[in-house]
Amino acid sequence: SEGINYLRYYSSDNATNNETINSINISIDRTVPATLIEGPANNTKTNNNPVNITFNVTDALSTTLNCSLYIDGTINQTNSSVANATTTQFNISSFAEGTHTWYIQCKDAANNTNNTETRTILTDRTAPTTTNNAPGVWTPNNVSITLTASDVNGALTVSGVNKTYYCND
Repeated sequence: SEGINYLRYYSSDNATNNETINSINISIDRTVPATLIEGPANNTKTNNNPVNITFNVTDALSTTLNCSLYIDGTINQTNSSVANATTTQFNISSFAEGTHTWYIQCKDAANNTNNTETRTILTDRTAPTTTNNAPGVWTPNNVSITLTASDVNGALTVSGVNKTYYCND
């Protein structure tokens, strides 16, 4: 059965000599650890650097677990001594701007493996830019000005413009 099982054994010969009783513990674990992502939420948009990913993993039998963070399908970092039922954090300072997928994989002492759901994060550390079509010279007429905002980093469209603010003094 699952858990710690005790086996005692000895042998006897035809002359009724008995070996001293031996015992061993057999640990059986068939249950995968349960991993809960605490943050960031799915589809988070952030300009933070580093990005902090927090999770909590629990297992009925293992006191420490081996957990890895996967970003865009590749292992980013591993912590082989995650304490059972304790909030743990991965800090990522290498997120390039753009959209990334990530998940956490944890293994218990019996190598039972569980992956969290895959989440998406968009990192954007580039401020939007605003252009205008105002005439650059004096004019005797009223002027209608159009402000055009964009949020791009090279060819990469990042989080998108939220609002454009203006005032007329």
